[in-house]
Amino acid sequence: MPHHPPRSASRQRGTMLTSTACLLAAVTFFAGLLFGTLLPHGQNAPAPAAPPQGSQENDLDAHIAQVREEIARNPDEVLNWIHLGNLYFDAHNAAEAITAYEKALQLKPGNGDVMTDLGTMYRLANQPQRALDLYDQVLAADPSHQNARFNKGVTLAIDLARPADGVAAWRDLLARNPDAVIGDNTPLAGALAPLATDAGHELHKQGKHEAALQAYEEALRIDPNFAPAREARDALLNAEAAATVPSVAPPPLSENAPARP
Repeated sequence: MPHHPPRSASRQRGTMLTSTACLLAAVTFFAGLLFGTLLPHGQNAPAPAAPPQGSQENDLDAHIAQVREEIARNPDEVLNWIHLGNLYFDAHNAAEAITAYEKALQLKPGNGDVMTDLGTMYRLANQPQRALDLYDQVLAADPSHQNARFNKGVTLAIDLARPADGVAAWRDLLARNPDAVIGDNTPLAGALAPLATDAGHELHKQGKHEAALQAYEEALRIDPNFAPAREARDALLNAEAAATVPSVAPPPLSENAPARP
């Protein structure tokens, strides 16, 4: 994997940091988005204890300022631009991260990890099609790029409301690497049904009920006995059925009927 400069958070570049209630507890990028981080097999070293939030933010701001000074002295050093993008990635500042990553790619095109992180930032900026285009470019050059393929599945399943295509992307990843893991080293092979179910939950919250039902059906195709998917599907179907039952208005009072006391 290409070398990258030191960064402020102990995470692999080219990943999407999200969380899943089914599989792990991790830092979330998007409220309610329930997905795990794809990691290379065997990368399970514990992260260092996080400093207090205020201190962490101050350290990140100071680090950003330091890197910007380096860039001012040497604006054509691609690693500094990647480093700056990584810092803004960690700060969840999509606009600044996009600017830094695009500058890095202008100086040195073709870095799949940077392109994957750039895609993630476009997703954070509510531009999922641009994210998908970047993931596809990465995969065209390097079909084995696991994080681009996993993130492609997330973007398809949730942002573009195409859960079947999202699951297909994850299955394709497993076909290429049966040992792929997410989050805290949880095997992806055993996580497909929870991931599809979580996609359904997110789509449901977005009001995309038809796509949510498709996601639950995908989960049940993967594992017909996966109770969370079955319960969520049935609850949504029951709610939709109840909403279509017309309410019966009380009969009008006869003009000659005595008024109630």
